[in-house]
Amino acid sequence: MKVHTRALLVLTLVAMLQACGGHTAQSTDKASPYAQLKTLTLDTQKPVDMGAMQQAGKVVVVNFWATTCVTCKKEMPKMIEMFNQYHPKGVEYVAVAMQYDEPEIVKNYASANKLPFQLVWDKDGAFANTFGDIIGTPTTYIINKKGQTKKYIGEPDWPQFYADLDRALAS
Repeated sequence: MKVHTRALLVLTLVAMLQACGGHTAQSTDKASPYAQLKTLTLDTQKPVDMGAMQQAGKVVVVNFWATTCVTCKKEMPKMIEMFNQYHPKGVEYVAVAMQYDEPEIVKNYASANKLPFQLVWDKDGAFANTFGDIIGTPTTYIINKKGQTKKYIGEPDWPQFYADLDRALAS
């Protein structure tokens, strides 16, 4: 492995570990640029069309995660619980496995943990690039019906996260 590649890998890992340690939330009133994103789910190859979700007026939770992230694994049962509670109310959920994750490992994790939501592998980094500022995992977005986003870095403060989901559904 070349020295500059190894250094880039180390810096990336340090950034990921720092992001896994805490949680922060940031809001923006800018419309999210995600609407052009279309892909297939990793496991079932069903279409995931972010623009169609926006046009349908859906609230969407997008969670960037990795099988190598301890905090991601810790929060996943809460994400499943949130999905089971909010999906019947109209919330869509897309779990985006990072580009550096191996797709077979992601599929195995999803199967073993019975992940009930749409699972995407960001093989070319398009999701991360479109959302921008994905410096580590987990990073989660709540996208309201108008395309406005709230960003969480690290595991969310769950009562605040649920309150933000309720607000997004009411808007």
